[in-house]
Amino acid sequence: MVAKVNGQSSASMDSDGPCKKRARFADEEGKNMEEVMVEEAEESGAESEEDELPPYSVVGNDVTTIKMLSASNKEGLEDSFSPTYTHQVFRVKPSEDAEAVHEELIIGYENPRVEIVYAGNTLKAHVDFKHDGTVDVKLLRNERLARTNVLDAIHTHVPSDYAARRCEVEADAARTDFSPLGELVESVPGSKEGETLELLHFTADTPEATTFVNRLQTLVLWTIETGSGIKVPDPAWNIYTLYSRTEAAGHPVYSLVGFITAYRYWVYDRTSKSVEKSRLRVSQAVVLPPFQRKGHGARMLKAVYKAAQADPKVLDVSVEDPSPDFQALRDVTDLGVIRDGGDLAALTGDTPPLAELGGRYKLTPTQMKRLAEAAQFVMLGLTDPAADPEGGSGAQRALRLRIKQRMYKQALCETKGIGLLEDLGDEAPPPNKPKGDGKGRARPRHEEEEEEEVSPEEEQAARMVKAWAEGGDPDIRKEALRSMYKGLFQAHSATAARFARV
Repeated sequence: MVAKVNGQSSASMDSDGPCKKRARFADEEGKNMEEVMVEEAEESGAESEEDELPPYSVVGNDVTTIKMLSASNKEGLEDSFSPTYTHQVFRVKPSEDAEAVHEELIIGYENPRVEIVYAGNTLKAHVDFKHDGTVDVKLLRNERLARTNVLDAIHTHVPSDYAARRCEVEADAARTDFSPLGELVESVPGSKEGETLELLHFTADTPEATTFVNRLQTLVLWTIETGSGIKVPDPAWNIYTLYSRTEAAGHPVYSLVGFITAYRYWVYDRTSKSVEKSRLRVSQAVVLPPFQRKGHGARMLKAVYKAAQADPKVLDVSVEDPSPDFQALRDVTDLGVIRDGGDLAALTGDTPPLAELGGRYKLTPTQMKRLAEAAQFVMLGLTDPAADPEGGSGAQRALRLRIKQRMYKQALCETKGIGLLEDLGDEAPPPNKPKGDGKGRARPRHEEEEEEEVSPEEEQAARMVKAWAEGGDPDIRKEALRSMYKGLFQAHSATAARFARV
């Protein structure tokens, strides 16, 4: 669903397995993962996907445009962008008996053009598809290709209450009586003259909220790599929206900047032994491309934290399957929250009070352990992801050995099918206690919430563990450990570099 994050997140976005939902978010300061992968492919001499395109086809991302209309931006030129992902929308089998699927491709048209126009306030949308002609079906058959039914693909995979005509969207965008759903959480000046950024919160438990959230979900498919929609109405879904507010002809003009969805579900608190605690799990995080790299993702994430910290019944805030980009945003944001609270020094101590700090800032045990390591990178000034992870001496060497020892212990336990006691999640019910509320009623839970929070580096470690278990050669284990540490070193160094600039 999450970070996604444009962020993205996840949705799994970088997983080799079945599609998961991942919070996705673009790197606030630098390149996203796809850009890095393309550069690596070019450096290694690998052919790009464009070189391997079948005939009579184009990449959907290149010919699809999304526009956000408003009363002050009637053509949407200011806030237009191409989708980040289209592989979940445009999927065509080359032939009936073929196993492979052409993803992201629009096949069988001359100069195809897709335009999806949104009202920036209500998110009412209209889809327009144009082309200069179709390729003869015989030519397609000769290449074992099938024509993409563009409109059907969009309506099937990105369902919404689409308007039949563009003028309906323009009418919604021009509304002077529009007010965003929810309670105002924060209002701050924007980067443009006369602009105000308004952050709002609501739960998806009314017909009006359901309609709007379903429209939000259409953006998830275009911006989160393996994103999928959430099911509403459901009062457990907490929606945070960020709007840009300006003035036109004396009336307020609203346009969506981004949003976060978070699901609230019941958990067992091992510390207080309470069954009345709940967790907020960030599922989706999206900042529209025209507004990225301006700190909006961190602003929305902090709003979720503030809500959790103000509610004594919320145990912590977790993230569902975070992508690397969203995890990077989360790490920097969390370190900033702890620093602003005056506890960064405590986090870098020899025995940091992780449970106490996690309870204070409503951060999960897994994330607190990660932050403690990242804080050491900040303290030691390790801010170059390209540096040799095996280099350095003194405190840097001691930190490297400490992290490798932790990884080695974890890998051994996982190889034997044993979970470390300290890494057990907080989501299991207490022993001999029902999952219900004591009155025979099952507590509401998200259908996937039993999965433990896993970081991108831990996903990589899991793959290493498999190789570790299959090969007992010490050299294989040593190389696996180095590879695991290298990934973590690069992530923490990048976090330390970004944190130094915040």
